[in-house]
Amino acid sequence: MASPMEQKAGDMLLNLCRKKFGADYKDRFKEEEKSSAILAHLVAPFNPDYMRYNTTRNYNQIFWGAGRKLQVLAREWWTFKTRAHEGQHMVDWSWLKWIYGLPHLLFLALLIPFFIYGKLWALACFGMLVAGLGLGYLWPRKKAWFFTWTALGMGACIGIGVWKVPWSMLWLGAGALCASPLLNWIGAAAGRAIGEIRGYTVSMACNYWRYGSVQQSTIDWIVKQFVGGSYYFMLPWKSIITKVLNRQIKKIEDGRILKNPWAAEVHSIMRDTGIAPERY
Repeated sequence: MASPMEQKAGDMLLNLCRKKFGADYKDRFKEEEKSSAILAHLVAPFNPDYMRYNTTRNYNQIFWGAGRKLQVLAREWWTFKTRAHEGQHMVDWSWLKWIYGLPHLLFLALLIPFFIYGKLWALACFGMLVAGLGLGYLWPRKKAWFFTWTALGMGACIGIGVWKVPWSMLWLGAGALCASPLLNWIGAAAGRAIGEIRGYTVSMACNYWRYGSVQQSTIDWIVKQFVGGSYYFMLPWKSIITKVLNRQIKKIEDGRILKNPWAAEVHSIMRDTGIAPERY
């Protein structure tokens, strides 16, 4: 149950977000969203707890994990920290989003000649893959079914491609597929890791401002998110993540974090509502 201070701070942060991010800033709940159910199925092999434990963001909308609605509406402390975390992402990606998307565009550019030359046969290849994914979703949501139908779709892609698309174009397509992991890591994984570090820095700062410290258990939990399936093995090096987080904690302790405008606004709300004693 949220205390009156927590409720007030939660309301102030929500109003700040609505003012800062515009009318499209909304809270959504995964159990009420069909798109979340589809995503949960697709990412199940890597992140089976997507629906329950992961709070995600799409532009200026927050998708809260299933079962979190009462906590969000009650303005509990966990909700405040999470909203502050997601707010940092919204501030960052409001001007970085085109950079984040660049590697994906490069990957698509590599495939353009494949589509132009192969024409309808190339479209048929990808259409069969999509059909396989779709059938995997319609049948019982078990990993075995998902992989079976996906494999059938991929097999159809390869079969039609070898039969109807010139070998030169197949080599181009293979090159694009081989290049995509590196492009996606540079743009999506590494870029997202930087953004998540900034988001979790604000989360840790909220704990420090309220309690005067960041617990080792909190650091360990954050490290687990980076190296595990929650972020699809985004940056799987525990020692590196731990060092970066400890460096960010130093910035929190000596007050340098307040040079970040968003963090300063969150700190101001916590101080004005009495949740955070004056530390700087």
